[in-house]
Formats: sequence, structure tokens, C-alpha cells
Amino acid sequence: MWSYPNYIPLAPDEIYGIWKAIKDLDFEDTHGAFLGQEIRGNSKAMVLESAKIIVRASGHLQHPLLNEV
Repeated sequence: MWSYPNYIPLAPDEIYGIWKAIKDLDFEDTHGAFLGQEIRGNSKAMVLESAKIIVRASGHLQHPLLNEV
């Protein structure tokens, strides 16, 4: 069974805080806890795009995160 707290979305400012904490790090790959969850190459861009998707989906179309590149 999945953890129910994992279904509660973070607020856009909290997502932006996570991005600000990692944006100066250089990384290409990410690793998940289970098989098949690894992303090889271009992971940093994917993390940012994923963050932008959830911020847009929650209706915050003017949030500063959306200006990050």
C-alpha cells in the first residue's frame, strides 16, 4: 500500500524551496527506491519541469518557479 501522505501535494512555495535547494547542484541521474525508477541523464531538467507541471496544475500560473530555467 502506498503512503497516503504522499498523495498530499506540496504548496507551490514549498516546491520552489526544494528547487532552490538543489538548483546549484550538478547532477544528471536520479535513483528511485524501487527497480525501474532510475532516470539516467538530464534529470535536473526533468525535476524542474515536473515542479513546473504541478505548480501550473494547482492553478498558480504567475508563480516565480515558472520563470526558472
